[in-house]
Amino acid sequence: ELFKTRFNIKPANKYLTGYKGVVNLALLGQWQNTLTQFGDLTYSIYKNGLDNTVKAILEKKDITTKELGITSIGYEFTEVLDVYKMVDTVFKYSGFRRVDQFGKETVLNSTIKSFQKQLNNNKLSIRNENFLNALLPQMISSKEQIIKDLKNNNITDDIKFLAFARLLDVQPVSPSNMTPEQMKSLSFRLFTVLKSFTIKHIDIVRKEGLDDIVQGIDLVKEKRTEEGRKLFFKGVNQLALLATIFTTINTGTDTIKDLISGKEIYLDDIITNNLWKFITLSRYQVEYVKGIDQKIANYIMPPIPYLTSLEKDRKSFQKWLEDGEKDFGETLRNIESIRYIPLVGQTVYYRY
Repeated sequence: ELFKTRFNIKPANKYLTGYKGVVNLALLGQWQNTLTQFGDLTYSIYKNGLDNTVKAILEKKDITTKELGITSIGYEFTEVLDVYKMVDTVFKYSGFRRVDQFGKETVLNSTIKSFQKQLNNNKLSIRNENFLNALLPQMISSKEQIIKDLKNNNITDDIKFLAFARLLDVQPVSPSNMTPEQMKSLSFRLFTVLKSFTIKHIDIVRKEGLDDIVQGIDLVKEKRTEEGRKLFFKGVNQLALLATIFTTINTGTDTIKDLISGKEIYLDDIITNNLWKFITLSRYQVEYVKGIDQKIANYIMPPIPYLTSLEKDRKSFQKWLEDGEKDFGETLRNIESIRYIPLVGQTVYYRY
């Protein structure tokens, strides 16, 4: 059933595609979001180690996205309407596409370096051992040959597949990363606009910690206390490590964004917001959106950036026209819609 669904994905209609394109231009078409992309290094560091990630950044690349035929940021960005040509142009000049490629190639190459380092020490980690064993049925060579190729830095198709599989583990670059609901339902796909990376993050958190925690609790209930405690704390420790890396890297990128944008920097607020982001929320949703119903709606509704700001600006101009007392220059400076002009909107809004 899943196989049939995967190869019979319902195509998006032009209205949904156009809406997605406008949202991408408004929310991702700023250079600040290019810096946000560096947050994806979280998963390379967590999965493959800081040392291997640094080496993958600094040393010559063994595998490139071009070699693997990866031409898009993610499966959400593979539409063909004219608006997506504009999105692609904006992503090019904002640096978004280049930094995304950098992040993907870092994961690919740090994966190879992680395996090679462990094999040179004659011991694969449990994580990498299990990962390789799970992929063997889909590989051409034997396990012994793959290990030999890794040690000799012989980048065969199997080695490329190994690295690509690790990338699929942390980024939604293929339709295979879509949920069955996204494949079948246009309505569900509408509600997941710009949420594919969030869905993937939730999946990572589940696999890396939540599953072990839940299984540990179940084992304790079955009177297998010691086994359950070990599994429970393994999950807690892995989530703590992932959250620490995630918060550290994203706090750094957010601080740099605020500094360049001319915004006042409140480090405590930035750290708090990134802790909330780790569980896919935001400080704004938690502290400023009132009522549980509004919080849920804010979380699940597809983004409509232009409409909200345009309505607020309309009311501001209407008030200026009606009372005539408010300074027009101040009204002009407070226009929110300018934030969504591709490339320069946020810079102009916060600096001027």
